Amino acid sequence: MHTVNGVRVGLLAYTYGTNGVPVPAATPWLVNLVNVPKILADAHAARLAGAQFVAVSMHWGQENQTAPTALQRSQAAALLASPDVDLIIGDHVHVVQPIERIGSKYVIYGFNAGELGASSAGPGLGKDLQGSVDGAGAAASPPAQVLVLVLGRFDLAGLAA
Repeated sequence: MHTVNGVRVGLLAYTYGTNGVPVPAATPWLVNLVNVPKILADAHAARLAGAQFVAVSMHWGQENQTAPTALQRSQAAALLASPDVDLIIGDHVHVVQPIERIGSKYVIYGFNAGELGASSAGPGLGKDLQGSVDGAGAAASPPAQVLVLVLGRFDLAGLAA
């Protein structure tokens, strides 16, 4: 749980897989594999623990493909239909994928976390993504700061205690 401008934010993270690396049986909590019912249960638990805003980080999608896959779209729709999930932040694809509004919520299907200033789909697309998030088109930020940039686009003032 993180506090951003007085708002308790829950950040949950999941991945499509481990590239064949086995998850140690003694520490299964090291990796959260994408499982929509599990994600929804975790988001609900975050709400019960006091989260006022829940963001879900998804390591998903087809590498080097700028369009979201059908699976990404269906998972995003299922997650954002829940009152417990407010935002999805996707990564993994090594290119920028679209930001889409689903109902009153948003999914960032994929941002180029490693190279926010340029991508294999073309120079500066990462900068364009950041510009669409923070409105300034500023230089690349570390992924940890992307959450703060994204949350800055939401009116969190009404959530503060």
